[in-house]
Amino acid sequence: MNVFMPCENIEESVRALDDKRLIKQILECKQLIVASARVIDGEQNVGYANHPVVKHYREEEFGLGFLIRYGRSACLEYEDRFGKRHNLASFFGWLDVLSLISNAFGMPSLIYAEGRKNVPDCIRETDNEKVHELFKQKLIKKWNSDKYPPKWTKREPPSWYK
Repeated sequence: MNVFMPCENIEESVRALDDKRLIKQILECKQLIVASARVIDGEQNVGYANHPVVKHYREEEFGLGFLIRYGRSACLEYEDRFGKRHNLASFFGWLDVLSLISNAFGMPSLIYAEGRKNVPDCIRETDNEKVHELFKQKLIKKWNSDKYPPKWTKREPPSWYK
């Protein structure tokens, strides 16, 4: 699990994603939010509850607000690219209203995780500047090794992708 932040702001980061990862990030944000909310509500045996990325954003001061804004931005980008509303747009839209009411506007420290899930040392970096660079490198590696070339509908690839 990861929330790809190759750029300093959410909107620029989701615009940089290829179509395949844009779609995956929407679902990933929902999974992170739902797992966090279920743990906060006191549920037991929540899938991914102990995943370091889930724990990080659940425990960060602005973590859940960040995930909501990221998911909402990804849904808006999806709509812009494909001319239709993503089926999770309502989920993020409603949560975005709650986020605004609760003033969850800040930016949490970001993390870059790699490796096996539920292993605390899968967190490789927490310095935001380094995190952006690591995500750029990770995306480039994924794009270069994909079976099919990456595609950006109605977008150009990011300038840092060679």
